[in-house]
Amino acid sequence: MGSVKNIQTNYSIATQGRNITVNRIANSSGNSKNNYSLVNAIGQVIKSGMWNFNAGSLNIAVPHSGKFILRVGKEHYHIQVMQ
Repeated sequence: MGSVKNIQTNYSIATQGRNITVNRIANSSGNSKNNYSLVNAIGQVIKSGMWNFNAGSLNIAVPHSGKFILRVGKEHYHIQVMQ
């Protein structure tokens, strides 16, 4: 299992294998949608898009283990994915 360092507490983030799951605890922007992006250690965007909180959890499959930064709205999280 990987590790997650939460910078803020509006989201619950868990890793299992090469999968990252994000759940909303509180809505920091006041609406039901936020942009997200997952960036690797050298600054490449791995995944990005719009997340509708009302649709449920955000699940992101990453292509390899390593350290990533997940940005959701104005918040960011340091994530380590291990296989």
